[in-house]
Formats: sequence, C-alpha cells, structure tokens
Amino acid sequence: MEKLLIRCFILISIVSFMACKEEQKQVGFNELQDYFKERQHFKLDDKIKTIYVLTSRGCMSCNKKFANLLDNVDNDFSIILVTASSASINFSKLKELKNTKVFLDNYIDPKYKLLKQSTVFYLSDHKIDSTIILEAKKLNSQ
Repeated sequence: MEKLLIRCFILISIVSFMACKEEQKQVGFNELQDYFKERQHFKLDDKIKTIYVLTSRGCMSCNKKFANLLDNVDNDFSIILVTASSASINFSKLKELKNTKVFLDNYIDPKYKLLKQSTVFYLSDHKIDSTIILEAKKLNSQ
C-alpha cells in the first residue's frame, strides 16, 4: 500500500510540474503578444514561428556574433526585435532584410521581463515552445 501511495504521489507531482510548465509557456507567449501589440502595433499570428531579440545586455561579444547571424535570417516566419544601441552593436544590415520584419525599440518597459536579454523564442500553437537565452555562462546547458 505504501508503494502505491508513493507511486501516486510521484505521478501527481510529474503531472503538476508538466501542467505548470505549459502554463508558463502560455503566460510567456501572452507577454510577447502584449508587447508586440502595445509597442509595435503588430499581431503575433500562427505564421510567426521564431522571435529573435537582440539587446546590449550581457556578453557583448555574444551579442555582436548574434547580430551577424541575424543578418542571414530572411524569411516570413521570423521577426527580429532590436533593443541594442547602434553605438554598441552594428545591426544596420538587418534593416535591409526583405522578408523578416525588424522592429527597433530603444526602451523596453520592465514589465516585459522576457525581453531583457538577447534571446531566441520558438513558438508553436500560441505558446513558447522553447527558449534560447544568449548568456555565455548558460549557453552550454540550454
């Protein structure tokens, strides 16, 4: 009987954890959706699968390399948000992209916690499917 209770507890814990993770993905998507609606007057629809966020925070050499990689992202299912200063990172080539929407914003309201550092968000079914945060110390563990 005791083993059955332990198994039930473990099962309930796993299901609760998974449900909590799903809720976080939805809350995160809602935050991104609110930002783009309020600040950029842009609606995140099913077509958008990837959001790239380029900032000046954190590892500057990582951000510069990231900016260079973003020069090659030219498709209609990605968007790029640049909050970095042009004095610290050269992102002028991003403005030449023909298919990818590029948004520039020199101020991010602190309520948008997900947009504080350079990040890649992969979206699926109106949720954040996965996130890659460009932080040198954590990059190997993501």
